[in-house]
Amino acid sequence: MSANAHNEPSSATQDAAAPKKKSLKLFALGGTALALEAVILLGAAFFFSGQSSSASDDLDAITETPESERVAEIELMTEQLTNDQNGQVYVYTVKIYVQVAEADRAWFEDKMGQYVNDIHFEVTALWASSEHEALQDPRKQSLVGKIEGLIRERFEGEPEPEFSKIRKVMVISPPPFRVRS
Repeated sequence: MSANAHNEPSSATQDAAAPKKKSLKLFALGGTALALEAVILLGAAFFFSGQSSSASDDLDAITETPESERVAEIELMTEQLTNDQNGQVYVYTVKIYVQVAEADRAWFEDKMGQYVNDIHFEVTALWASSEHEALQDPRKQSLVGKIEGLIRERFEGEPEPEFSKIRKVMVISPPPFRVRS
C-alpha cells in the first residue's frame, strides 16, 4: 500500500468532519443572532414600556408645586447711590431684590410698606460709607451681607434669625460712572 492509501481513509474522515464543522459554525452563528435579537427586543420593550412624558405632564408638575416652595422675587429698591470714599465721586445704579416664599409675600410687602424709607436711608448711608474696594467687587459680597443683615434685622427683628422668612437678598449694580475727580 502506498502512502496515499493510508491517507485516503483519513481524508474521507476529514471530508465528513468538514460539513459537521460548517454546520456547527452556522448553528452557533444563528444562535448568537437569535440571542442578540432577543436582547434587542427585550431592551426595546423595557425602554418603551415606561410612562411617556410630555410637556403638559411637566407643566402640571410645575404648577403643582406647593405655595410654600414657590419663590417670590420682590424689588425692594432701585436707586442711584453715590460713593466718594476714594476722593472721586462715583454713581452706582443699584437694584435690590428679596426672595421670599410665595406664602410669605403678603407679610413681606406689608413690612416693606412700613420700613421702605428706613431701608432706603440705611442702604444709602451704607453705600456712601463703603470702601471703594468693596464696591469694586463684582459680586459685592461684603455689601450684600451687610444689606441682608440690615433687612433681616428690620423685617424679622434680628440680623441672623434661626428661621428666616427671607431666603435671599440680591444686589445688582453694574459698573459705576465717575462724576468728578
